[in-house]
Amino acid sequence: MQPDRIRKSVGAETTFEKDLAALEEMKTALQPIIDKVWRYCENSGVRGRTVTLKVKFSNFQQITRSRTLPRMVENRAALNQTIITCLPVSPIWEDCAPPGRVSVELEYGRGAREPSA
Repeated sequence: MQPDRIRKSVGAETTFEKDLAALEEMKTALQPIIDKVWRYCENSGVRGRTVTLKVKFSNFQQITRSRTLPRMVENRAALNQTIITCLPVSPIWEDCAPPGRVSVELEYGRGAREPSA
């Protein structure tokens, strides 16, 4: 572990107390996670272009979906919209056990706005 390395992303995750069985439940459950990521972005001035959603299902199957945008994610609504497009849709959703853990990440590598000092 390198404590002094340059941070390249900001993320948040949660494990749900109960399984989420519906896509609409998942959209609602993502809101506090998206809030946490965006709060960091707002407080630090960070902006990035690549948004990643990781979903680990209760049967330990995991999927990862990323979207790299042509422009920086400049507001919470854009982050939310991008994450929602990453959500798995039928038939993937229906073939898996309900999600148990979800994480949202915003990468700010080369060409992104770095954190304010």
